[in-house]
Amino acid sequence: MRFAMVRTAHLAVIDNQAVILDEKTNQYLGFNKTASFILKEIASGNSVDNIIAALLDMYDTELKALTRDVENLLGELCDMGIIRHVH
Repeated sequence: MRFAMVRTAHLAVIDNQAVILDEKTNQYLGFNKTASFILKEIASGNSVDNIIAALLDMYDTELKALTRDVENLLGELCDMGIIRHVH
């Protein structure tokens, strides 16, 4: 499964922290280190499975919990109109 940034969401990464300008709402959104990593990976075209695998290497956590957290974040970002599912 893959996601992509929508055209109206502009990603900038400063000191490993992602900031998105959402043209639709004229809002800046800031993200923590983990969410920033996920957004950078999405913008690079990486699959959710590859993102989860990379996060498992970075953090001492269980696959089930990590997968749930990533899926929740992706759902929230989709709901906000920041990313979209790519078929």
